[in-house]
Amino acid sequence: MDDVVWKSVISAIVTLGLAYIAYLTRKNTQVVASSAAATTEKMSEVKGAVISTAAVAADTASDVKADLVDHTNVTSATLASIGRTLNTVHTLVNSNLGTALASNASLARRLALHTGKSEDATAADIAEKISAEHNAKQSQVDKGG
Repeated sequence: MDDVVWKSVISAIVTLGLAYIAYLTRKNTQVVASSAAATTEKMSEVKGAVISTAAVAADTASDVKADLVDHTNVTSATLASIGRTLNTVHTLVNSNLGTALASNASLARRLALHTGKSEDATAADIAEKISAEHNAKQSQVDKGG
């Protein structure tokens, strides 16, 4: 096979692999978010039990307040850390997907120019459209929208 065809095939395989990784990341993100919600709920239950126990065991109201603040800070720090990790993974996957889509569009366009076939030009147009759509969506995400 021609070198350009191999590059297109490899690019398509890489694109599919990255799309699958993006899918798994979204799925894992949902699992982690669900787990974080369950952990938060459990922490709320634990926090309630700690407050009850502290109220009975504490000599003063300031001891109970300090214990509650400590637990809240630990929970907040843990959830913030999970959020930062998820955001970093999502950004990395989107960046890699954008690179793969751009590479695939470029190779498809080169193939179309090389062969002159209308079906190759159509495939290149589609690949460029998909890449542009991904970039537009990513731009919105990057802007916080």
